[in-house]
Amino acid sequence: MHVEIDSIHCCGCTACSSVCPVKAIQMKEDAEGFLIPVVDETRCIECRQCVNVCPAKKDANTVDKTKQTIIAYAAKYEDEIRYNSASGGFFPALAKYVIEKENGWVCGCVLNRETLMPEHIVSNQWADVQRMQDSKYVQSNMRDCYCEIGNRLKKNQFVLFTGTSCQVAGLYGYLDLKRIQREKLLTVDFFCHGVPSPKIWKEYLLFYQKTKKKKPVGYRFRCKKYGWGNSNRCSSHLNSITYSNTIKVTRLDNVSWASRMWRSVFFSNLCIRQYCHSCPYACAEKPADITMGDFWGIENCYPDFDDGKGSSIVLARTEKANKILKAVEWLTLRPVKIEDGLHKQANAFKPSPPNPLREEFWKDYKNEGFGFCARKYFGYTTKNRVRQFVKRILFELKLHDLY
Repeated sequence: MHVEIDSIHCCGCTACSSVCPVKAIQMKEDAEGFLIPVVDETRCIECRQCVNVCPAKKDANTVDKTKQTIIAYAAKYEDEIRYNSASGGFFPALAKYVIEKENGWVCGCVLNRETLMPEHIVSNQWADVQRMQDSKYVQSNMRDCYCEIGNRLKKNQFVLFTGTSCQVAGLYGYLDLKRIQREKLLTVDFFCHGVPSPKIWKEYLLFYQKTKKKKPVGYRFRCKKYGWGNSNRCSSHLNSITYSNTIKVTRLDNVSWASRMWRSVFFSNLCIRQYCHSCPYACAEKPADITMGDFWGIENCYPDFDDGKGSSIVLARTEKANKILKAVEWLTLRPVKIEDGLHKQANAFKPSPPNPLREEFWKDYKNEGFGFCARKYFGYTTKNRVRQFVKRILFELKLHDLY
C-alpha cells in the first residue's frame, strides 16, 4: 500500500515523505548511503498518497512526450560569473532574472558549509545562488524544499527549481496532490549521468583529510582554471579542493591525485544509485520546462560562439520557458538544431550502465574500507600518484594534455 523502500526502485526524491499527511515516512540512509523512505506502519493510514506522488512508480509516464515541442539554444552568460559555472553560466543568468525581475526565489543544490555534503536550499540571496553554481556529482538531500516551494507558490511568489529530472517529477507530483498551482514555478533539469553515493563522498573527504593531513573546506567539481571544452586540453572535469592548514589559512589543491580522484569515482559507475541504471528520464523528453547541459562540440557547430569559457545547450519545452528566456537580456542565445547539441550527451539517449564490479566494490568497501577501494579501483597507488603528478606538472607547462 505504500512506496518502494530500496534504492533499486526508489529515486530518492523525498516527495513521499513530504506529502504524507500523518508524517509516517522518514528518509533514512540505506547500506550504500542513499536516502530511502522508511514507513512507520503504526502511523500509516494507507491513503496511498505516497504511491500516487512517486515518480518511480509512474516511471516515464510522468512525461507526456506527445505534447512536447522542444526548441534548442546555445547559451552563455556574458559575465565573469560564468567562470564559477560548469559550462555557459545559464543557471546564474536565469536565477538573476528570477530574483531581480520576478522578485522570486531559487531552489538549487549547494555544498553544506560545515560538512561539504550536497543539499538543496531555497533562497533569494545572490550569495546562495553562487553556491548553487557548478555541478555537484553526488546525490543531494532535498530536505523540506518541496514543502517550502509549495508554501511560496501558495503566496503567489515566483520559484525557480533546479534539480535532476526525478526531483522535478517528484516536485510536480507533490504540488499536484496538494492542489498547488504551478503557474509561477519554472523548473530546470539537466542531462544526468547518475548520482553517486553520499556515503562514499563523505568517505572520500575523510580519506583526503587523513592522507593529506589537510581539512577540506571547499570543493569544485568542474574547475575552469585552464578553460573549458576543446581549449582546456581535456581537463574539463578537473577537480580541486580548498583546504585549511594548521593555522587555518586556505589553500587550493588541484595537483595531487587525491584532490582529483573523485572524477574516477564518478565515472566508474561503481557507487551510483541503482535506480539510475534504469532511469526513464535518460532522453531528450524530460519533465522540466528547461533542460540544460554542456554544449560539447560547440566549436564545430558555431566556432564564433565558443570563447573557451563555457557554452550551454538549453532545451525549452514550454511557452513559459521560451517567454522567460527571451526576457533574460544578459543571456546570449542562439537557436540550434537539437541533434547538434545532444550528439555528445550520452545520457540524452540511455542511462549509464552499471559497472560489472559494483557488487565486488561494495563488498570490499564493507570489509576493507574506502582506503582499500581507493587503491584497488581508483588508482591511489604510489606508482599512479607519481605518474599523475608528473602528468599534472607537464600539463601546467603545456607539454602534455591531461586525460
